[in-house]
Amino acid sequence: MVHIWHKDTIEEIKRNLLSWTRKGYTFTLVTQIAVMVSGILTIKLASYYFGPHGYGVYAVTKRAMSILGFSMLMGLGISIPRYIGGAYSSGEGNSYLIAGILSVTPIVAIYIIVSIFWRDFVSSVFFGDTKYDYMVFPLMLAVIGLILQTIAFSYYRGYLRMWVANIFQIVTAAVVPLCSVAFGKNPYRTFLFMGGSWIVISSAVLFYICKEIGLGEWKKKDVIRSVFELLSYGTPRVLGEFAWFGLFSIPTFLVAHHSGIKQAGFFSFGLTVLQLLGSVFVVTGIVLLPYISKLRMQEKWEQISKIVAIVVIVSLSLTLAGILVIWLFLPMVINLWMGQEFLATVSSVRWMLIAGIPYVLYIVLRSPMDAISKLPFNAVNTAITLFVIVALIEWAWLIISPTQAMIVGLYVLGGLTVMSWYYLLHQKGVGLSYRLLRYH
Repeated sequence: MVHIWHKDTIEEIKRNLLSWTRKGYTFTLVTQIAVMVSGILTIKLASYYFGPHGYGVYAVTKRAMSILGFSMLMGLGISIPRYIGGAYSSGEGNSYLIAGILSVTPIVAIYIIVSIFWRDFVSSVFFGDTKYDYMVFPLMLAVIGLILQTIAFSYYRGYLRMWVANIFQIVTAAVVPLCSVAFGKNPYRTFLFMGGSWIVISSAVLFYICKEIGLGEWKKKDVIRSVFELLSYGTPRVLGEFAWFGLFSIPTFLVAHHSGIKQAGFFSFGLTVLQLLGSVFVVTGIVLLPYISKLRMQEKWEQISKIVAIVVIVSLSLTLAGILVIWLFLPMVINLWMGQEFLATVSSVRWMLIAGIPYVLYIVLRSPMDAISKLPFNAVNTAITLFVIVALIEWAWLIISPTQAMIVGLYVLGGLTVMSWYYLLHQKGVGLSYRLLRYH
């Protein structure tokens, strides 16, 4: 017979929730909601101003920005907060900021050269046609801006300065994209404004951080050591970063090659709805990565297991409820949100929602896995998933639709993630959520 959670566990949860609220984690949830609402409004404005074809250009450019930016970061979005979080008590985390900037500079320089001198090549790879080469320059600015803002955000996240991190994220991830579409009114000017704004704002914040902590306090040997630590942890995860953002980008590029930019936009819209559903739970990773990293240093494996289990149960329950609500009201929402021209996407979006459960499961578990293991489990799992999806789209085009390929792939990802988390807990001698319950 199963009883309710043990009293000590409940009290522990209450203490953690109160502590997280004082540290600004409630504001983190509010921030993610603001980013999600901004994303919804941005899509609405993009469909209104750009039309179906222009929205396709916008959607493909955004996917290209994500896969390029986060791949070139070489896992710094994870490694910087992880190592700063681990060095939190010693106060030796500052060197990881300059180490992160130095690590990413060479590959960004190479990308700039390629974008300038091989513009047609970049256009044909992402858009399926050289006639979209005019989007390569604004894409380059957006990628650079995305990299800079990720490094700045990761620094604050690592030190658990969540209020500052959240304000920064509201400005860069909510206000800037929405204003870019509103004032740009076409894909070219939108990404030009967005990339330029990110570069200016993030550079100013990074300059302030460097001034605040003092450049003169960094020792060359500490920076070199930090570069090595970041790259040794992050480089094996480059494949995972590429595969993760490739899950939502590469299928869009393939649809653009097979069916044209308009159909790619429709397909990308279904992916966007799924991502909006998952974005509600991104806050769990933002909070759990540095927090679990601290618990890992203290070897509190039982506490890690309990906290993660609770987050998983609550997240999946909310996901299921969200899927049912979206499923029922989807036609009305799309008509009001995107217009009648996008009603053709209702069926494919409903299909895509089926993948919501494994998608959210991965989002919730990926940060705890990165926090307690140097081995790139997420990288391997996402790489396998991407291979499955691409194989189904390319080699089974006449049998299975791209949407169905995404569903199969994401369920593969969910299964691999659960097995990996169980393996990591088993290595530490800890069970799954069953430890939260009392049995007679």
